Amino acid sequence: MGFNFNRYGRNGEGDQRPDPREHITVRLDVEDTRILQEVEARLDDMKNRGEISDWCREENNPYDVTPFEQYSPDHHVAHEASTACALKFNEEMRSNPDEFRKFSANKVGFLSDFLPHSLRCCGFRILTNLPTPASQFIDNLASICAEAFRNTVRGRVIENRYVFTERFVHTFLNCICVGGNEEFHVVFNLMRVVTFENLSASLES
Repeated sequence: MGFNFNRYGRNGEGDQRPDPREHITVRLDVEDTRILQEVEARLDDMKNRGEISDWCREENNPYDVTPFEQYSPDHHVAHEASTACALKFNEEMRSNPDEFRKFSANKVGFLSDFLPHSLRCCGFRILTNLPTPASQFIDNLASICAEAFRNTVRGRVIENRYVFTERFVHTFLNCICVGGNEEFHVVFNLMRVVTFENLSASLES
């Protein structure tokens, strides 16, 4: 469990108050030892300085990655909402380890049941006719995460609901440490219920 961006803590984006749970997770899929050493050296330097470098602004940025501050407000709201939901998910995981054994054993199965119900509770109207969740715990967990979602999104203007929905789902799964292959299957199972286009169009204002 982690945060996707610097200072996305329990108090929202840009929070300066310390949060002992915050950390940075770097996922790399490279075989070049030289590149790994360069990354590790950069991380060690940031740790020693206590400051996160905005490497996207450096001249040696070969991938032309856009700094997150330049992304649309819809991206920012989606990431704030997904982080808030992931925090609640993680808190419940620590409080109910027995219930989350199913999650640890089979993330795809657990999330394929949980995610549609959670999105329904968040206000995606097209999911109102879902079958009963597999357990009362799943139902309660969906409600708890949805409350965090609503508290974050309430009063915010979402112009591109498709972008918001796709980013919200992806970042939530990323925050709770769902791997790429697992995410593919979770989203595939969600798409068997409803397309992203129809899902995003059904989000309540």
